[in-house]
Amino acid sequence: MLGIVAAVLMFAVPAILIATMLYWIIRLGVKHGLRSYDAEKLEAQRQREESTQWTTRT
Repeated sequence: MLGIVAAVLMFAVPAILIATMLYWIIRLGVKHGLRSYDAEKLEAQRQREESTQWTTRT
């Protein structure tokens, strides 16, 4: 009985640790990607506004 529990723990603990690490890596990667996407979108919007200001001034 103790051997079965030890075998399950030897399999479960590393699997849980790996799953947790992958979760955080993916979560942080998605968060960073969304920030980059939002920053690019905001920059493009600012450039469009600046270009329309120049065309309406002349």
